Amino acid sequence: MSGPRAGHAKAGIREGDLRASPRRATGGSWEVIKEEPEAAEENTVLTEEPRPEYVRQLYSMLGPETAEYFLNPPPLEIRPRPEIQKMMKAMGDFVGAELLWTTIRAESHQRLQAIEPVGEKKAFLLDPVGQSQWMEKSAERRHLIRLIGRSAQRQQDRTSLLIANNTCPALPESCEEDFPAKFFSGTL
Repeated sequence: MSGPRAGHAKAGIREGDLRASPRRATGGSWEVIKEEPEAAEENTVLTEEPRPEYVRQLYSMLGPETAEYFLNPPPLEIRPRPEIQKMMKAMGDFVGAELLWTTIRAESHQRLQAIEPVGEKKAFLLDPVGQSQWMEKSAERRHLIRLIGRSAQRQQDRTSLLIANNTCPALPESCEEDFPAKFFSGTL
């Protein structure tokens, strides 16, 4: 026998045993429980449906025990963290959104209170110190200078955009004598 069924023959498991028989978990692996056929079932011939290709490949590559583990994994027991178990005990049977929210908010507030240093709390409770008159005038001047600088930059950008979009037309040679550029450059 060759192919995927050869692994079953080596393990002493018939193909019908893997498909139709119940399984039991034993120590991290699955074991096929062999049942005695009833007298009525012995006389009937069952036609076996072909297994999908991925099932055959799993059996041939991993062997029957490991393949069964992946095809029919055992149920996992999920345990919540101890903090969550404690919170659920405190809440009782009914867990509403409002109760959950207040519990979480109270716990986070307590953690923040424990982390926050005392000296900084006192600094925020003191009366704010006002700025002197000189500091206020200085801040106002700096603000006005920033506004003037931004408006100058904006005007410069507009001018360069106008020059780029509206180039001067080519002048005829007869107009070059009267063109104002001759007064600005000494090369003309």
